Amino acid sequence: MSRAPARAAAKKPQDKVEVFDCEQRSEEWFALRLGTVTASVLSAVMSSSDEQRMRTKLLLMLAAEIMMKEPAETFCNAHMLRGIEMEPDAIAHYEFTRGIKTERVGFVQRTIRRVTGDLVVGCSPDALVGKDGLLQVKTMQPDNLVELIDSGRFPSEHKWQCHGEIFFTGRSWLDLEIFYKGFPIAPVFRIERNDALCRQIEDAVEKFYWDLNKLVERLEARRKR
Repeated sequence: MSRAPARAAAKKPQDKVEVFDCEQRSEEWFALRLGTVTASVLSAVMSSSDEQRMRTKLLLMLAAEIMMKEPAETFCNAHMLRGIEMEPDAIAHYEFTRGIKTERVGFVQRTIRRVTGDLVVGCSPDALVGKDGLLQVKTMQPDNLVELIDSGRFPSEHKWQCHGEIFFTGRSWLDLEIFYKGFPIAPVFRIERNDALCRQIEDAVEKFYWDLNKLVERLEARRKR
């Protein structure tokens, strides 16, 4: 008895990656990030069961942005201001020590094609390196930097942001530079693309957006009463 030919599995549509050459922290930049999962908040999306407070807080913030159609007010502490101020020096140090030039961009947006619908995510890399790489800069107090260098540990608090930037941009690797102006050592950690982690991020983002959309639907229903 002849068998019907097996159907080929449906091929996943290709994701779309767009680069926006806008000023970071400009009006256009904030508009692109509105209600969107970005690499900088990915650790909250990926939070474990005992860290759900971070995920819930992000859900509430993005729902508020969607409802108001404007970015939420975000707290900028001394550490964040230090990072903004030292970023140009950190990039210059990276370029000088490697004899290369990097490219600055405003925002990279990825549209992930899923059967359940498109998922829009994005990130703001500190720089693009060649055709395949990224640079992410983090500043650290000198005493903490000494501990990091002496222990040789990887700063795991930045894991999800780094892997998110690799996935969202479609790049192959990312250099994470830990910097403090005036300190003679700026360690650099090379992070390679990990397809298993990319799939894990994609699944978690889909679940997060499902919860976010349901929250917004509940709010819209209350508004119409």
